[in-house]
Amino acid sequence: MNKEIAHENKYFNELDLKFVNKVIKTSLDIMKTKISVNHLIDPLAKLIFSLAIKSVNERGMFCPEIDLQILVDDKDRLDRFRAFNYPYEVTTVSSLIQYLFKFTAETSLQSIESTIVERFTRQSMDKLVQKMYMELSDSTKSTKEMLRRFSFSLDSLSMQDTTDKKIMSSDDLIKSETDYMNSPLEDVFPTTGIPPIDAVNDGLNAPSLTIISGEEKSGKSSLLYNIAVSSLKQGRAVLFGTIEIPTDEAMRKLVCCYFGLNYNKINKKQYTEEEKKEYLELLQRFKEETKDKIFMFEKDDGMCAKDLEIQVSILEKAGIIIQDIIVDYTLIMRSNNPKFIGNEGLAYIPSELRSLSKKTNTRIFSAAQLHKRDKLIEDITTEDIYFMKNLAHEITYLLFLKTRKRQDGFGNEITESFLKFSPSRQLWDSRIYAFYDIDFDRLQLGNFEIVESTEINKENKRSGYEYSVHQVESENGDVWY
Repeated sequence: MNKEIAHENKYFNELDLKFVNKVIKTSLDIMKTKISVNHLIDPLAKLIFSLAIKSVNERGMFCPEIDLQILVDDKDRLDRFRAFNYPYEVTTVSSLIQYLFKFTAETSLQSIESTIVERFTRQSMDKLVQKMYMELSDSTKSTKEMLRRFSFSLDSLSMQDTTDKKIMSSDDLIKSETDYMNSPLEDVFPTTGIPPIDAVNDGLNAPSLTIISGEEKSGKSSLLYNIAVSSLKQGRAVLFGTIEIPTDEAMRKLVCCYFGLNYNKINKKQYTEEEKKEYLELLQRFKEETKDKIFMFEKDDGMCAKDLEIQVSILEKAGIIIQDIIVDYTLIMRSNNPKFIGNEGLAYIPSELRSLSKKTNTRIFSAAQLHKRDKLIEDITTEDIYFMKNLAHEITYLLFLKTRKRQDGFGNEITESFLKFSPSRQLWDSRIYAFYDIDFDRLQLGNFEIVESTEINKENKRSGYEYSVHQVESENGDVWY
């Protein structure tokens, strides 16, 4: 090879060839590498690496002596390759392997990868700067929209260094499992305060994503506030993203749920002086009991998963580790990707929240909207959810909530709420959980029963439903019926 000719060719890149020479030696390295074909400049390195990835994906291994023959026999691809005037011509597999082996590097594969990612990131940032400069000169462009789009592009670049990508060998897994078994016993399944969820697996671990879907005014927010209260009483740190109502009102709602106060009465200031004094005292108590544990987050122009991730990162720098994220609620969130506006982006939100849960190692709880249809809860499916049919594939638990008013056997109007799990990869629980005395003013769930059906049964004078009773002990020792 004539090095002068090589250096004159702008496509030739020795670093890329060193990377390919090193990475194709084992199929495991090909699977584990954080480099993609787009990171590379050298056309020969691109050809070989793309072929290696294809072979590993299809057959689980890459054998240079066999798989490179595909490249040698592909005349169309080689004709396109010759257009680069590359300083090496592909003729045989043996000569190609000999050529690659000239680019042996003493540095580690990880070091080469980092250098390639750094190069790619710098080049991409330079393109962004040029594009931003052009758009800034256009007075019709909104700076707010530009900030959003370029922030997304920069965030995408920051993900190029995918240090969180994990492909582990059996040695890695055994070491990890050994360390886990030798570590001190921890409470890895904190409860949620929602008896049906806690009854399934004695609590819920992180990372996880739980979505409660229900019709308007069915009690979705009440369940989310109860989850927040349960977390706070366990000493867990909570980030509460409020979209529908401002932070001060959301905090007021949370305090009322925490102490079992009448939220509507407090919110409308329909209290006596004595009640006002008691509420102000409880506010101080709440402040002391939840110090550095509850953080309300609101964003005027909409909230996305990336916004929540940034807040978690900011709090972590201050020494506060968020353990639970609650968002009220998903239907009025927006996607991380600014290209998706309105309903188009809603389908991406579940996967973005799931990814957030893994990145931050948190439990995430949110709510989705059900179409208002005349259905019993046992007949509700993911088809009844607004714009988010893919929820069941992305989340840990999906629950359906149905609330209705009716007259009991004695002519009294009662409110009944029913909660049911949707079948998912995590769970198949066909039971229906009935709450007969939810107090929406105080955001209190009350007691529940597990029922066989929500069809009205006139012979049952107590509830109008056919049910079988299961006792469940709550976290504070009370018995739920």
